[in-house]
Amino acid sequence: MAQGKILAPQQETILRRAASLFARQGYPATTMRDLAAALGVTPAALYYHFSNKDQLLLEVMLHGIQVVHRRVEAAMAAAGPGVAERIWAGLRTHLLTCLEHQDFVAVILQESRYLSPEAAEQVVAARDAYEALWARTLEEGAAAGLFQADVDLRLLRLFGFGAMNWVTVWYRPDGPQSPEAIADAFLLYIAKGVLRPEVAGALIAQVAATAGCPPRPGSSGRGGRGGRHP
Repeated sequence: MAQGKILAPQQETILRRAASLFARQGYPATTMRDLAAALGVTPAALYYHFSNKDQLLLEVMLHGIQVVHRRVEAAMAAAGPGVAERIWAGLRTHLLTCLEHQDFVAVILQESRYLSPEAAEQVVAARDAYEALWARTLEEGAAAGLFQADVDLRLLRLFGFGAMNWVTVWYRPDGPQSPEAIADAFLLYIAKGVLRPEVAGALIAQVAATAGCPPRPGSSGRGGRGGRHP
């Protein structure tokens, strides 16, 4: 399990507001006084929880990574034993959680250069622990025969993270597609490109049914196993 801290409500409120300011103003331009004013407290109240702005930046990033890690791990565990279903649940949960915590992801993507070397090591360790969950899951998928033989699992993982994380940059709540629709579309694009036809057909039909739209003609699985999951 991810070893992230469970924060007190007041600490999480501070981190959420700090993430919002860092994402909108940038880390260098945001002061502890700015944050205190936004929260309606004195700067001394902030220093009770966080020793300085550098620690606050570190905690914002760690919290963002750990929330995603915990939720994806839980979603995969709840999805059942099939690795294809666990991958789908993990992808969906990753994107939905990133959009729910959009400011945290923006800070991770844009403000990491302001971390001290020691703080950067902690963020990299947290990120690596989360990526290891996906590396193990994709390896299970490969062992179960989900993927074409020439699929590079590391590149697949980097491609998936890059595409999903970047959604937080351009997504707007009043846009034409919901987070769920975006997550399902991403899975369909990936599935059609890397899964064996009989596996892809079954998973595409499942996603399409959940999304409330029929699969396109020709998207159903073909092959001796009739679309069964391994």
